[in-house]
Amino acid sequence: MGGKPEWLKNLERTRETKEDEAERQLQEKANRQRVLAIDGPKLWAKIFSRLQDIGNSASSGDMRVTVDSQPAAKHITIQVMHPKIPLKSDGTHVFFDAAKGEIRCEPLLRGQTCKFTFVVEAGKIVIHDPSGESPIHDDEDTNRVEEICRRILEPIFSRYL
Repeated sequence: MGGKPEWLKNLERTRETKEDEAERQLQEKANRQRVLAIDGPKLWAKIFSRLQDIGNSASSGDMRVTVDSQPAAKHITIQVMHPKIPLKSDGTHVFFDAAKGEIRCEPLLRGQTCKFTFVVEAGKIVIHDPSGESPIHDDEDTNRVEEICRRILEPIFSRYL
């Protein structure tokens, strides 16, 4: 009848399992942070560049679009001027917050502030849109840079085209 009782062995196994789980969660968190720190700014640079391209080529008919970009500040403003809104401009300020892993869009005239959150799934960044549209994955079927630019600019441009 010597040795450790079974209940004590069970307690030790439970403690070891909890410690292993805590270590696994810490490792997963570190991996997600590493992916966001490396890939997040690269993805933002592509989005930033595409927003500039679209803004610079979007003027059409009565709609005039200007772009004010500040790459170092991780900020871009897309302004729309149209006879429907004399003496005012519509558009959005788009900010990238690397620490939070999010893109925030603030309207110039009307609309709501929206955020796109970068989430790491299976080692890749997936962009979540709180508006209810499906997440933007990086796969062959979806060009996520084009898709996020569409989600940012389409609500504004659709008012004037």
